[in-house]
Amino acid sequence: MLNKSNITEMTKKGSSFNFNCWGATRYALGLTDRPIWECQHEMEEFLGDETSDITGNLQKGDILSLWDEWDNLMHTATYVGGGLYWHKVGAQHARYNTKKEIIELYEEFGIEGMRITRHNYLLT
Repeated sequence: MLNKSNITEMTKKGSSFNFNCWGATRYALGLTDRPIWECQHEMEEFLGDETSDITGNLQKGDILSLWDEWDNLMHTATYVGGGLYWHKVGAQHARYNTKKEIIELYEEFGIEGMRITRHNYLLT
């Protein structure tokens, strides 16, 4: 479930190397007790084991993930409603963007795939 107070807290932190997009996504969903620097492999496992691909209407808490041509995870963002996703871009501050804006931020890095997933506890 989307934790709005966690998102507000992290957005106020400004630029930081203390957490990345993957740790921010899990914290925004209330799955960790603090924002963390999540390793790529752990986030790929989380997406594979604890989320399911969805089609149709987005719900708050859905996860946008961007992948490269070798199927390596590049970025994640959390849907917060109103066509906006919340995400952390590198060492920059966390922010709100549309899916199109997020893709434009990362397309120079060779995005080859995109998935929208929902945590399995929201599917019941």
